[in-house]
Amino acid sequence: TFDKKEFSALPTTESEFTITREAGTMTMKGKFEGNEGYGKFTFTENADFKTFLAKEGIEITKEHDMMMLFMGNINRDYVAFLKQNGYKDISKSKLVELGIHGLTKDVLTNYFSTFDKKGLTLSKLIELKIHGVNAQYKKSLNDAGFIDVPLQQIIEAKIHGINAEYLAD
Repeated sequence: TFDKKEFSALPTTESEFTITREAGTMTMKGKFEGNEGYGKFTFTENADFKTFLAKEGIEITKEHDMMMLFMGNINRDYVAFLKQNGYKDISKSKLVELGIHGLTKDVLTNYFSTFDKKGLTLSKLIELKIHGVNAQYKKSLNDAGFIDVPLQQIIEAKIHGINAEYLAD
């Protein structure tokens, strides 16, 4: 999904409009009726951003991967944020996965303040997001008396549907 303000225009007659982010530009041709739209799109990757990623050790070779970074709104600031938080060796596949699964800076900051950071690999962060494990879920386990539960067991509990009501029973 895109924030409405990112669109260059929302046409009510068939026409062309764009969304530009650091990873590239998506040009769409179609129209909107109310809150729904239809049409076709083309994606043009941003060569400068691709060069920046290469200098950071993240080699992107497929346009599809750049488009996934575009969809996740991955930018220079995001890569710097990851590095500032100790993730120095970021692979292309992990960066793409972070974007696909919506691990924004806000989501990551929440994870960093909720869980022991030394166990939070990029893979583990993606796993937390995929399974819907968050601060609220951890708090519900803590409130039910389960305080020092290892991260992997928290994930397994969430996968198996263990919640506060189940624990109370």
